[in-house]
Amino acid sequence: MRARLISIFLLFFSTSIVVHSQDIYRLKYKSTDVNDKAIYDAFFSISSNGNGFARIKSSDNKDITVEMTFQEQYATDNEGMPDTTQLVYQGMMDPANMKGNRKFNFSPVTFWFKMNKENTYDPWAVTPSVVNSAPSGSNIISAEFIKIDSLASKKELVLNFFKDTSAYYKNLPGIKSKGLLSPEEREERKNTHMYLVVVASTYDTTLKPNCLIDARKVVNKFSEIAKNALALPPANIHIDSIYGSNYSRASVEAALKRIPKNNKKNNLIIFYYSGHGFHNNKVPDKLYPFFDLRDPSKQKFYRDLETQTLNVKDIYDTILTKGARFNLVLSDCCNDTVAAPKKMGLPLPGHKGLEKKDIDNAKALFLKDTVSILMTAASKGEEAVVTPSFNSYFTYFFLSSLDTYLSPANKYPAWPLLQADAKSQTMRQVNGLPCKEKINCPKQTPKALIPGIK
Repeated sequence: MRARLISIFLLFFSTSIVVHSQDIYRLKYKSTDVNDKAIYDAFFSISSNGNGFARIKSSDNKDITVEMTFQEQYATDNEGMPDTTQLVYQGMMDPANMKGNRKFNFSPVTFWFKMNKENTYDPWAVTPSVVNSAPSGSNIISAEFIKIDSLASKKELVLNFFKDTSAYYKNLPGIKSKGLLSPEEREERKNTHMYLVVVASTYDTTLKPNCLIDARKVVNKFSEIAKNALALPPANIHIDSIYGSNYSRASVEAALKRIPKNNKKNNLIIFYYSGHGFHNNKVPDKLYPFFDLRDPSKQKFYRDLETQTLNVKDIYDTILTKGARFNLVLSDCCNDTVAAPKKMGLPLPGHKGLEKKDIDNAKALFLKDTVSILMTAASKGEEAVVTPSFNSYFTYFFLSSLDTYLSPANKYPAWPLLQADAKSQTMRQVNGLPCKEKINCPKQTPKALIPGIK
């Protein structure tokens, strides 16, 4: 019966599982400086969380390779407003990752991508980083899109930019260890269960469609991780969904009670909430938000907030008593007043290529140590920003950062780094939203609690 309920839930709450991770291009371009006759060859890689790098060689100095890092952002128009038809990747030099003559003078460049008819982005131009606008015409000679899982068959290309001893080369799919489970690990999986509790205010008309979209993607992501990356038996994956007419405080408390205690520390517990949140001035010491769990099918009264609510920190503390190996509590909601609607932001590119998750990185994140993490979208007094017909910002950047650290190309899978990326990218995106006359400007600072880390 339980398996059937999970199947029904997934039919409603999920779409086909698509794992976004990296876009990789080999770009050849000319300089915009008419006196520079060299041809430049670039290995351009952007991860799903918007972080990326480029390694560049010049036809004038083929033995020298430079590396730049960058962060994805929209271009700005003449009035300083975001231009969602163009993406900008402004490079920052990383001398530690330069091959050849380290005294070689190479100025950082900016990569420009332009939206095409299919509403995805294609490479368009490369300019000096001091230039704030793309040229009227493209200076790119050729652009080859490369699937990351095909890089192992393109060793000559990779070795043109990386040494065979480099971590990037060793971590490529097909070159890196496939991470097969040992007999001991297979036995351990039989006793390891994942409990995923997803709470989404899908009937609230002021939140549609974001809560539903958020919940779908969370279910998809962790179901895929449990099944494919962690190789858990299907019977060991437990999904408890609270949405629609079932959305209530009582339902959340019942779901938490259904999670068994496990003193062997084998289990994984993930709790996720998407809906309205608020700060209760009567308990000022509570820095993390309260959830608005009032029945969406009935008229809402403010007096009910006193009883139809739970604090996410209290939920976190309850989960810790279950004795699991891994505890992750996430909430995407405001942390100020329940009366204010969520602010609407810009759509996000979301155009990254497909890639399978790496089992070694999955083990490092979920099965290596005892981990407990609480992350919420906004600090006290702040609102959580959403996008039109898309994820909420914090959920989007958390899931895309998770993809990035599960990628075979990532050599440092660690929760503090993942959390820091999701936080910084959410802040950067919200702080960059249009704000006329600097009045009532959106501000969002995700807040995290990771024991042992300030």
